Amino acid sequence: MKKSLKVDPVKCVACRLCELACVFGREKVYNPKMARIKVHMVGIPELPAPVFTRLCDTCGGNPRCVAICPVNAITYEEDNPRPDQKTIPDHEAVVHSWLSQVMPPKPGNAGTEQ
Repeated sequence: MKKSLKVDPVKCVACRLCELACVFGREKVYNPKMARIKVHMVGIPELPAPVFTRLCDTCGGNPRCVAICPVNAITYEEDNPRPDQKTIPDHEAVVHSWLSQVMPPKPGNAGTEQ
């Protein structure tokens, strides 16, 4: 099964350790501008929003950002193998249901199906 990185921005405290772990693991330097995860501050008051760049390859299956995150805001987990499917209702059933709610049954046909 395919695994992917997931971020819970509510848990993120903007410590930016994930940026440092990412770039040091790859480039052996501490330069957050080169990291493949970026913690953006958005809104007023500013709230952290960690975002993975297109270059992120999950460190070959052992993402350093997951290991270093002190609040477990980043997880590496399997994608949902069977995505939820929307059910499309039968149009005739929807119309019949709606009509039965808005139109009272005829006096002579109470309890019989048409």
